[in-house]
Amino acid sequence: MTTKKTPGFLSVSNSRGYKYVQLRRSVEVGKNEKTGKRLIKKIVLHTFGNYEKSLESMYGWLNNPETFPEKLIDLGYDLDDLQDWIMTLETKKTKTGKDFTI
Repeated sequence: MTTKKTPGFLSVSNSRGYKYVQLRRSVEVGKNEKTGKRLIKKIVLHTFGNYEKSLESMYGWLNNPETFPEKLIDLGYDLDDLQDWIMTLETKKTKTGKDFTI
């Protein structure tokens, strides 16, 4: 197994009674002058839509790889990442074993 080439993680945000699946990346934006701790900002790289539609879309991309979003390809993601995301949404566990709460 190769090491992860592109940093990023799935997250869920709640809005108007729906749960939306997003791909995010943590970015260091500086240091706290008082404590010296790093300041981290989580930026959204891609929104997959609400939970149910996100799984539908992901399976569609898996079955028709040519429809995989160009934006994700440009960011360095591929079908292996897509399979990891589907597994995370279905099992509610990340590939590293952490709980993924929806």
